[in-house]
Amino acid sequence: MQSPTMLKSEPSLKLDTGRRSFEIVVDGKPERWEYDVLEIKLIIESLERTAGMRVDDSPNVKNPTIEFLQALASQLELQECKGCTPTAAFRIYNVVNTQFATMNTDIQETVDRIVSGA
Repeated sequence: MQSPTMLKSEPSLKLDTGRRSFEIVVDGKPERWEYDVLEIKLIIESLERTAGMRVDDSPNVKNPTIEFLQALASQLELQECKGCTPTAAFRIYNVVNTQFATMNTDIQETVDRIVSGA
């Protein structure tokens, strides 16, 4: 049996905070908006359910409507995304969905490395 001081240490994990930022031009001047990917993704999913875009919590979602984008723009304003319009909300919607998918892939790859001992 190995002594406690001789045990092999586990590799340390690098965790991404999920914080990102956009520079949004409002009335001709850039405004920096920082956000948390997961927080915005959860807001998006809630609005998708309210708008009837999600069926039975399926990952498949119908295309966003103008009503959905207006609601998202309003919610993003509450998250300090100044001057958010439906067009900006649509862009943020697509970027955040991509960032969330990438984050999930990174998490799964990390878990796979831990399980395999690599």
